[in-house]
This record gives sequence, C-alpha cells and structure tokens, in this order.
Amino acid sequence: MDNLFIYYPKIDLSKGGGAVHGYNLMKSLQSLGYQIGTLNDATINGKNLKGSILSGILKCDLVYVRLHFNMKTNLFIRIVSIFKKVVVELNGPSDEILLKGSSLAEVEKIDRRLRKTLKKADHVITVSDAITQYTREILGVEHVTTINNGGERLPANSHQVTGNIESDINEIKHQFERIVIWSGTNYPWQGFKYLKELALSDQMEKVAFIIVSDDQEVLNVLKNRANVFLYNYLDRADVKYLIKQADIGCSMYGDFSLTRTGFYNSSLKFHEYMVNGLGVITSPYKYFERYKNDNVICTDDVSDMIAFIQQFSYKDCGPQRTWEDVAEDTDKILRRILA
Repeated sequence: MDNLFIYYPKIDLSKGGGAVHGYNLMKSLQSLGYQIGTLNDATINGKNLKGSILSGILKCDLVYVRLHFNMKTNLFIRIVSIFKKVVVELNGPSDEILLKGSSLAEVEKIDRRLRKTLKKADHVITVSDAITQYTREILGVEHVTTINNGGERLPANSHQVTGNIESDINEIKHQFERIVIWSGTNYPWQGFKYLKELALSDQMEKVAFIIVSDDQEVLNVLKNRANVFLYNYLDRADVKYLIKQADIGCSMYGDFSLTRTGFYNSSLKFHEYMVNGLGVITSPYKYFERYKNDNVICTDDVSDMIAFIQQFSYKDCGPQRTWEDVAEDTDKILRRILA
C-alpha cells in the first residue's frame, strides 16, 4: 500500500471549503487504497509546521504538491525532489495575473521560476489541455498530463444546514417555478455580467436566483430584487444543500483574450452541477463544448440563456465525470511514477 504526502499550501485538506479540489481528490485516492499524509488543524494554525511536513515526507513514497506562484512552494518542490518522487499539480498558467492587471514582464518572471521547478518534478498534472499546452510550449516541460476536474455527488439531506436556509428554500419553491444558482465574484472573467442581465430581466420574474457571493459589489447590484436571494460567507454544507435544491446552475465565464492560452479553467462548479442533475449554462469555450448535451448549453447570448431556463427539462444523458474518475486517472500517473 503506497503512502502519499499531499501538500496544498495554506489549505487544510481535512476540510472542504476552499479546498474542494484537494479534499475530494484526497478522499477518492484513499478509497483506492492510498495512505494519505497531509497537514492537520494544529499545523495550519502555526504549531510545528516544519516538523509536520518533514515527518510526512519521510514516511511517504511520493509527494503530491499543488504549485502556487510564490517562491516558497517552488523551493519546497526543488528541495524535496532531491530525495523523494514528486508529482506537481498546476491548475493555472502564469497568465492568470494578467487578468488582475500585472505586466507581461511579471508573467515572464514567473515563467522562468516555474520552468526551473517543474523540470525537477517527476510528473506534472494540469486540469485542462490549455494549461498542458502552456506547460509544454511556453515552459518547455514535456512530462505533463491533463486530468480534468470532476464533480462531487452531493447529499440531499439538510441536517447540517445553518440558519434559515431550509425554510428559505421551502418558501422559494412555493413562490417560483424554477431555481437558478450562481456563485462567484465581480471579477470580469467570472461572467457576472451575464448573471446580472439574467437576474434583472423582466422575463425571469417567475425564476428565483440564488446568489452565493462574498463580493459586496455583487450583493449591492442585485439587492432589493424580489426574485434574487443573496447568501454570503456560507459553510460548504450550506452551499451543497443550495446546489441540490436548484434546477439550473450558472457557470459562465468572461473574456480571456489577454492570456496567451485563452480560456484555461476546469470549472469545479460546472462539473458539480452536472453530476448533481442540474441544467448548466456555461460559456462557448472548447473545454465545455466537449461536455455539451441536452442538459448543458454553451452560449454567451443572454436570450439563449433565458430560453434555456424557461424550457429546461432534465434528461438522463448518462454518467458524468466525478472525483472517482479523477482519482482513477491520477492513480495511473502515480503508479507509473512509483513503479
């Protein structure tokens, strides 16, 4: 039985929350028989952090690391690769910072750093073909494989739901014909402009929009709408419950033309909506087109989105990609490295 040490910097993988990817991957790999070592609550809070990492590494057969752009993670990988096998997960290109206003010179500086680091790894896993192409063509690293994200099958029960969320949903279902859910921020690449047009449309009066966001600008724009229900700072259990109650999930994205890769995401919420039987509205990018079926529309035309919401009726289109699928694909890479 192989021992892995999984390291997601600054994230506690024993919980969900912001670590949806790492948490679900870890649990699914455990179900395949791997022994997983990671950081616990005590080390996340600053107690014996270095000792915990060193102990976990010494006991393991392979170290799996999510690579951030910060120098500490890069140094960690370079050092550990001297005496342990290392697989690196890269879930975004350096171009990410262009979307936040950084210069190309800053991007190229990160590229040089990543190039040195990734060449030390035994293998690199990315979440999309666009990031794989970036890794090969811009960073010059050939030992890379794409493993798209999957979706978590969510429980239908509400025993962990906090506050008045359950009673809110009961009232919403009584008043409205459909429930649409969206989560995100006002960052241009997160597609909020499409959601705003939908929620403010007069054609959507019989449709309830559940908005999960900690972005005050999002909340300010959509407040005081009778068909819009705003939630912020929710626990992961609350978000799961809201997704299960919705009919349609919005996973639209904005303009990625500033980047060298174009759209590079592997949307967690897109896969989560699909796995849990929601209709999905998403963008006409190549990544999503491959998953298009009767339950998924890929468009940036709001009138098409409105028609989809009004006419949607769920159809069984076969199994959707889950975290179990992601773990099986990851297992193939790990087995090859450990052989």
